[in-house]
Amino acid sequence: MNSLLRLWVVVDIAVIVLLLISIPLAGGLACLPLRKSGHIAIPVLATSAAVIALSVALLFEMHGRGVRVYMIESAEFGPTRWIIAMLDFALMFFFLYVGLRLRNRLVTAFAVLQIVPLAFLEATVFGTDIEPAVVIDYLAVVMALVINIVGSIICIYAIKYMEHDSAKPRFFAMMLLFLGGMNGAVFANDMLWLFFFWEVTTLCSYVLIGHERTPEAMESAVRALVYTLGGGVAMAFGLVLAYGSFGTLSLQDLLEGDAIGGIALLPFALMAIAAFTKSAQAPFQSWLLGAMVAPTPVSALLHSSTMVKLGVYLLIRLSPVFGTSDALSWAIAFVGAASFMGTAVLAVAEANSKRVLAYSTIGNLGLVTMCVGINTSLAISAAMILIIFHAVSKALLFMCVGVVKHETGTQEI
Repeated sequence: MNSLLRLWVVVDIAVIVLLLISIPLAGGLACLPLRKSGHIAIPVLATSAAVIALSVALLFEMHGRGVRVYMIESAEFGPTRWIIAMLDFALMFFFLYVGLRLRNRLVTAFAVLQIVPLAFLEATVFGTDIEPAVVIDYLAVVMALVINIVGSIICIYAIKYMEHDSAKPRFFAMMLLFLGGMNGAVFANDMLWLFFFWEVTTLCSYVLIGHERTPEAMESAVRALVYTLGGGVAMAFGLVLAYGSFGTLSLQDLLEGDAIGGIALLPFALMAIAAFTKSAQAPFQSWLLGAMVAPTPVSALLHSSTMVKLGVYLLIRLSPVFGTSDALSWAIAFVGAASFMGTAVLAVAEANSKRVLAYSTIGNLGLVTMCVGINTSLAISAAMILIIFHAVSKALLFMCVGVVKHETGTQEI
């Protein structure tokens, strides 16, 4: 009887996870052929309601059954492993195409430098499943609630804000895909899955930052692409080194392995660099400041529930490994402290309200990063509380700035 009950829970939670990833994708695709705001509102509202309900259901499912950590095998997801592998290569070749089309050497080089290690890893693990494919704990649940509740509210806010925009279909498709990509990243235990969803957020940020297609917007979008693809290169080579050192690409196995030290810490240091680029920590903060040219709903989404939150999520997830090295912990704490203090000073002299909020985001995420570097149980708890507080407050602040700009025509203080 107990085994049957456990099987029912596994299938039930697996369905929730799959829906949290696939429903935003389906909602985004449904937006593409639509042109009128009233029509686009239907899939946006439906998707938002669904992912909010599913994320809350996941919380109750975990809590109600007294489950603290839940593992789901890849067999529960059918051929998803191979679909993700094919989509990952398609995404990398798209980035290569963008680099060649823009004649940007860094984008082109970073795309190639991701394709090569990705091909090596896929060839190496071909025919084997990395188990468990998904691990859900309360960190993942908290992130899912932040992503889907705060992110959905921003998407609903954007319906009215973007009603006169001629490129609404693409805009909302990317906004909803962003939510699905974030959900996939926080649930993934298979590091190749995590890498794919990591780069899905890179794609969404590039398209959304450059949404207005002005020279300034495209320059900022390309800058964001360069920084985040560079972080992706660090992530890709970190995975190669991790597999070479530990023989696994299961995040849980990496975290629960034997004592790690010396050169074996290098893969995790590279993953930390990838996290710094995603969370716009010093010295990689300039892309987030440039991203303020994007429409206000994009800024709200980037800062509150997606993109920058993914970097600090990865740092918290890897914190057990960082705790084995005082040098690495101190380095992470120093990056966080420098990001916090530097942006606090720079924000004082800034007159543009969105840039003030951007400095604030970098600083707040610097505090989260510093907590990871301190790496006590209390500090990690503080980091999670800061993530929740920052998501809610920054979403509200950006939406307020959007209303003010809509009414006054300026975002200068």
